[in-house]
Amino acid sequence: MRTLLTTAIFTGFLCGPALADKIPPCAAPKGVAVYVSVKTLPPLLAKTLQDQFGYLAEPNESFDATDVVMTGHPNRLIFVWNRGNAWLVARERGGIAYNDPIQTFALDNGKAKLVAERSALPNTVCSVAHAMMKEMP
Repeated sequence: MRTLLTTAIFTGFLCGPALADKIPPCAAPKGVAVYVSVKTLPPLLAKTLQDQFGYLAEPNESFDATDVVMTGHPNRLIFVWNRGNAWLVARERGGIAYNDPIQTFALDNGKAKLVAERSALPNTVCSVAHAMMKEMP
């Protein structure tokens, strides 16, 4: 009986929806514009993200938070910050090792150059993003 109960509970976890970790809210630094939709990004940055990561789900859109493939999209936008030609992109990356990659880009002369990349966890997204913005010119 105990084996049956354990199997039922384990099966319930496998069949349930894949949920991402809860990321605490993060206020942008002073003087930084906030974007919360891929659709509102400059075309050059949106194309760069598409080329590098494929489809980037919107913040409340379903994505594959675990290695269980349901949507075929392992990336979801958290937020984008902008100051001048400096752009910071925070996203969720699902799969077997869920994490929150953060990249900074410099958009200049029609090109998007990757400046830095770090990985965060849900409770460090804000602090990592703030530190990375301070490093941008």
